[in-house]
Amino acid sequence: MNEQKHKKGVLFLLIAGVLLFGGCGAQPAKELRICPGAGSAGVVTALLRERSRDVESFKANGSCIWRQSVDGKVHHRENFNVKLWVGQAGFLRLQGDIAFDPTGIVLGSNEQEYWLAIKPLGISSYWWGHWERSGDFGRLKINPKVLLEAVGIVEIGENKDWKLHSEDGFDVLSLESEEFVKKIYVFNCDRTVSRIEYYDLEGTMLVWAELDNYVSVNESFHVPRAIRLVSRTGVNIEDSFEITLGTVKRVDLTDKQREKLFNRPEMRGFETIVEDGVLIKSRGEN
Repeated sequence: MNEQKHKKGVLFLLIAGVLLFGGCGAQPAKELRICPGAGSAGVVTALLRERSRDVESFKANGSCIWRQSVDGKVHHRENFNVKLWVGQAGFLRLQGDIAFDPTGIVLGSNEQEYWLAIKPLGISSYWWGHWERSGDFGRLKINPKVLLEAVGIVEIGENKDWKLHSEDGFDVLSLESEEFVKKIYVFNCDRTVSRIEYYDLEGTMLVWAELDNYVSVNESFHVPRAIRLVSRTGVNIEDSFEITLGTVKRVDLTDKQREKLFNRPEMRGFETIVEDGVLIKSRGEN
């Protein structure tokens, strides 16, 4: 009996110590390890290019918490299940079951186009556009380009102007284009991408992604099961999507499945339609 009491006492002290020094939740291992950086931007960009080429088609199920905030205060929150399909060359589909509608929200892209359709919450809006004329994606609530990068298809291109600096155990790549500044945080110990940021040329952060809890799809391709995407869609307006993936598995998609998943859906029934960032239909119009 005394031995059992002793074990319980030790267990209590261990739990108390974890809560006292580690907070209420488990602390990410990335905060506990410091490893040397790659040393050059070329090494890191080459690695990310190679990983993007090794992308496998996969399907994942999970959940999402969507928060809409104004002036830093949450005025709407939605919790729903999601399904995610990803293929090579920019093929993406995420759909969320909102208000008993399995396609209450649909985000997608293929080689030419991207789209976001939302039916519930009184929004009834459809955004779509062409990659080549994407610009700021019309300030989408959830950005298909950043989600693709979050799941492993990081857009590096052949640009040689990437700069590298070290920051608290991370290699940080940065690139300034004519439209925005992009930063990619790569954890030195396992070379996974932990954060992606997009800024306007005045230094305001527009879109960012936080990534953690990676799982292997194959030996060289890994997907984060914890994804947080945040977009600033207006002055003091912010949308965040916290996606938690459960099962992630490789799939072989047929041509018929790819056509169904990765072709832009019809625009019928939406009160607002935005094409390439330009409003072409507003509430009340036919």
